[in-house]
Amino acid sequence: WFFAALAMRTLVQIICSRCNKQVKPSSNEKNFDHTVSEARKSMNTPHSSESSEDSSSQTVVFQSYDGDFYIKYEDCGKIRSGFVKIKLKNNGANGYGIKGMCADADGCATITDGHVSYNGDAWWVQEILAEDEERVGLRVISQGKFDFSSDVFAGSWASNAGCIGSYLKFEGKEINTSILDVNRTAAVPEQLTLIPESV
Repeated sequence: WFFAALAMRTLVQIICSRCNKQVKPSSNEKNFDHTVSEARKSMNTPHSSESSEDSSSQTVVFQSYDGDFYIKYEDCGKIRSGFVKIKLKNNGANGYGIKGMCADADGCATITDGHVSYNGDAWWVQEILAEDEERVGLRVISQGKFDFSSDVFAGSWASNAGCIGSYLKFEGKEINTSILDVNRTAAVPEQLTLIPESV
């Protein structure tokens, strides 16, 4: 019984390395990089571009959007909580660049890559960079969708340690926005066409 229990504990440590600070991510880098590559490609497909353009004419388009989000997520059968600070900046083309930081059970991480479309489809990668963190090198990709009208995000996460989970709560509390006036540039030439040629 003792050896069976010990073997089971070792297996759980390997599989759930995101929850166990003694296990360092190293064996799943290739699969993780593939997931990131697929997420990036999905934002560059014609379908995604069309969705972004349609949404920009139907919903509010921000010049910037930033705030604090409080989260709860599934992690190896446990419910954990954390905090994410996100800043979106309009890239003037097909959505928003994303920056920020995250703090949860694994430590403090920096958002190093990602993209958010005008309609809210999103992915980003956060990585623990500080050398003094126990989980330095841990990377997590989040994928899902923002509902900007409610300041919430729904989606899932996966780590380069091979673990996956869902966000149970991802709610913004202190959101600051700057609205982009998409009609401003269109109004200028319309006014110019009203000027009589004789003037």
